[in-house]
Amino acid sequence: MEALLNDHPHILDSAVFGLPDDKETGNDIPAAYVVRKNPSLTIDEVKQYVIENASDFKRLRGGVWFVDSIQKVLSSPVDALYLTM
Repeated sequence: MEALLNDHPHILDSAVFGLPDDKETGNDIPAAYVVRKNPSLTIDEVKQYVIENASDFKRLRGGVWFVDSIQKVLSSPVDALYLTM
Protein backbone atom coordinates (compact mmCIF):
# COMPACT_ATOMS: atom_id res chain seq x y z
CA MET A 1 0.00 0.00 0.00
CA GLU A 2 2.93 2.33 0.66
CA ALA A 3 3.94 1.81 -2.96
CA LEU A 4 0.55 3.07 -4.14
CA LEU A 5 0.70 6.15 -1.92
CA ASN A 6 4.32 6.85 -2.86
CA ASP A 7 3.28 6.86 -6.53
CA HIS A 8 1.15 9.94 -5.86
CA PRO A 9 2.97 12.95 -7.32
CA HIS A 10 2.57 15.01 -4.11
CA ILE A 11 3.64 12.31 -1.62
CA LEU A 12 7.29 11.91 -0.65
CA ASP A 13 6.92 8.95 1.74
CA SER A 14 4.24 7.00 3.57
CA ALA A 15 3.65 4.29 6.13
CA VAL A 16 0.40 2.33 6.32
CA PHE A 17 -0.64 0.54 9.49
CA GLY A 18 -3.71 -1.04 11.04
CA LEU A 19 -5.87 0.41 13.80
CA PRO A 20 -8.36 -1.67 15.79
CA ASP A 21 -11.86 -1.50 14.32
CA ASP A 22 -14.32 0.28 16.60
CA LYS A 23 -16.97 -2.24 15.60
CA GLU A 24 -15.04 -4.95 17.46
CA THR A 25 -14.90 -7.22 14.41
CA GLY A 26 -11.40 -8.34 15.31
CA ASN A 27 -10.12 -6.72 12.13
CA ASP A 28 -7.87 -3.73 11.74
CA ILE A 29 -8.69 -0.76 9.53
CA PRO A 30 -6.01 0.90 7.39
CA ALA A 31 -4.51 4.24 8.40
CA ALA A 32 -1.49 6.11 7.06
CA TYR A 33 1.24 8.55 7.92
CA VAL A 34 2.12 10.68 4.89
CA VAL A 35 5.08 12.97 4.19
CA ARG A 36 4.00 15.58 1.64
CA LYS A 37 6.08 16.86 -1.26
CA ASN A 38 3.48 19.56 -1.80
CA PRO A 39 2.17 21.28 1.35
CA SER A 40 -1.19 21.95 -0.33
CA LEU A 41 -2.02 18.22 -0.45
CA THR A 42 -5.10 17.50 1.69
CA ILE A 43 -6.28 14.47 3.63
CA ASP A 44 -9.32 14.22 1.37
CA GLU A 45 -7.08 14.12 -1.72
CA VAL A 46 -5.06 11.25 -0.23
CA LYS A 47 -8.21 9.31 0.66
CA GLN A 48 -9.73 9.92 -2.78
CA TYR A 49 -6.53 8.72 -4.46
CA VAL A 50 -6.77 5.43 -2.54
CA ILE A 51 -10.49 5.09 -3.35
CA GLU A 52 -9.69 5.48 -7.06
CA ASN A 53 -6.72 3.09 -7.08
CA ALA A 54 -7.23 0.35 -4.46
CA SER A 55 -9.76 -2.22 -3.31
CA ASP A 56 -12.48 -1.20 -0.90
CA PHE A 57 -10.90 -2.96 2.07
CA LYS A 58 -7.69 -0.93 1.62
CA ARG A 59 -9.40 2.46 1.98
CA LEU A 60 -7.90 4.59 4.74
CA ARG A 61 -10.86 4.39 7.13
CA GLY A 62 -8.53 4.72 10.11
CA GLY A 63 -7.34 8.15 9.01
CA VAL A 64 -4.45 10.00 7.45
CA TRP A 65 -1.88 12.02 9.39
CA PHE A 66 0.66 14.33 7.81
CA VAL A 67 4.13 14.07 9.36
CA ASP A 68 7.52 15.63 8.64
CA SER A 69 9.35 12.31 8.32
CA ILE A 70 8.95 8.59 8.80
CA GLN A 71 11.65 6.78 10.71
CA LYS A 72 12.72 3.56 9.03
CA VAL A 73 13.88 0.70 11.24
CA LEU A 74 15.17 -2.73 10.41
CA SER A 75 12.63 -5.44 11.06
CA SER A 76 15.03 -8.38 11.29
CA PRO A 77 18.71 -9.36 11.26
CA VAL A 78 18.19 -10.52 7.67
CA ASP A 79 17.36 -6.94 6.67
CA ALA A 80 20.63 -5.78 8.21
CA LEU A 81 22.51 -8.46 6.22
CA TYR A 82 21.08 -7.19 2.93
CA LEU A 83 22.05 -3.61 3.76
CA THR A 84 25.69 -4.63 4.23
CA MET A 85 25.95 -6.51 0.94
